[in-house]
Amino acid sequence: VMFLSDNGGLPCSEIQPLNGNKMGTAYEGHMRTPVVVRWPEAIPAGTVCHEFGITTDFFPTFAQWCSGELPELKIDGLNISDLFTSPTTAKSPHDFVPYKMDGWREGPWKVLRAKVNNKVGWQLYNLESDIGETKSLSKEEPDRLAKMLKRKTQWNDQLQAEARPHAKMPDPSPFITVDQVKAKGLPSVSAWMAK
Repeated sequence: VMFLSDNGGLPCSEIQPLNGNKMGTAYEGHMRTPVVVRWPEAIPAGTVCHEFGITTDFFPTFAQWCSGELPELKIDGLNISDLFTSPTTAKSPHDFVPYKMDGWREGPWKVLRAKVNNKVGWQLYNLESDIGETKSLSKEEPDRLAKMLKRKTQWNDQLQAEARPHAKMPDPSPFITVDQVKAKGLPSVSAWMAK
């Protein structure tokens, strides 16, 4: 049994210490979501894994668990079985993870196009020391920023070159907008819990 969300919380959610939500910039509060898994025969109960994966990893992972064969076509996901079966020792098979087209993560480092002080630009965060993405290190680490942006550009170019025609879809509208949430007067999680 697996339980997860598609992205972070709605604007009325409280997901501190993470910054952002699923409706905005690709901060961790937009992209990060917990996954709860129960498989008594294979996954140790009560354990936590802090490594990262992406939902497209489930296809090759389930194929591995079911002794299935993957198609010859190139797929986006990687097998993350070890993150579930050996959660305290396993390492993510990803050396990077894209965050839409506006961000890029390599280990604890993340590059993100964000608006700071009314200016849009590339920000650099170390998620190990600043999970809330409160202080950009782009000025302190210009070489790291340049290297990560170069690799991100190369990956984006490769992605465009390999895109299959059916993979080009417009960005769907959200089921409920921030304005609709405010208009309906939906309470914050803490206000709702206090009732």
